[in-house]
Amino acid sequence: MRSTDLPRTFLGKKRFLASFDAFFEQGLLVVAEDGSRAVHETFDPTAGPVHHDGDSLYVVVQSAVDGPVTVVVFDAKAPRQLVADLSLVFDGRFEGGRGRIVLEATDDSLRVVVAAEEDDSPRVRVYLDDLLWATSVVVVLS
Repeated sequence: MRSTDLPRTFLGKKRFLASFDAFFEQGLLVVAEDGSRAVHETFDPTAGPVHHDGDSLYVVVQSAVDGPVTVVVFDAKAPRQLVADLSLVFDGRFEGGRGRIVLEATDDSLRVVVAAEEDDSPRVRVYLDDLLWATSVVVVLS
């Protein structure tokens, strides 16, 4: 799935927040509250595709040498057909939520900020197409 492959019906709905294709040099997508100070000291990429540290997630994706990763963000609910073949790897809330979620690369080459409709600590769900080398990520904020 590439962002250009999304059906137009998804893009016109209120629940769609963002979509982008990006190269992640270090193979990590960070999903965090804006202003997060999480350091992920116990992060081990071999332990699983996601590491949660308070108000931040590390999501393991394929590295830049293997190609781009498509990231799509929805508010409240993602279309069923978009997540039907993906694995839910995180379903929880961030501590001390402010409702502004940042998606970024660990090398500071990318930073996208979205506002969740739920102002305090939105529920965050992350879906991946592959548990080792994800090329498609869907984030749902509700």
